[in-house]
Amino acid sequence: MIKRLLHKSIVLAAVSVAFIGCGGGSSSGKKDPYKIVKVGYKLNGSAAPSCPTAFQTTVSKAQKANGIGYATCTWICGEYEGGKPLSVVLSFTQDGKDLPWKFEGDTVQTAPSKCHN
Repeated sequence: MIKRLLHKSIVLAAVSVAFIGCGGGSSSGKKDPYKIVKVGYKLNGSAAPSCPTAFQTTVSKAQKANGIGYATCTWICGEYEGGKPLSVVLSFTQDGKDLPWKFEGDTVQTAPSKCHN
């Protein structure tokens, strides 16, 4: 129960950052947050999820064998499942140190009107 609440808090924080438009995260760099890009990710065992086109990526790896790791990838203007641009947060979990990451789910909302190609 507590693990799920923590996970939901992390996802909500990522969505909030996406809509406020703040930078930060390991992959924000100088990317244009309002440029429409394809949403995609790669999982490779115990390596953290890779989301090369994401505006922001956050990773908190499991520190113990019975620990939980969480990762999120955020797109403010993402091309996801066809149609108009969406703001998307993909969530991943790791159920123990050095164990494989798994796709947990997505949070999708209407993208800002500033999105462009």
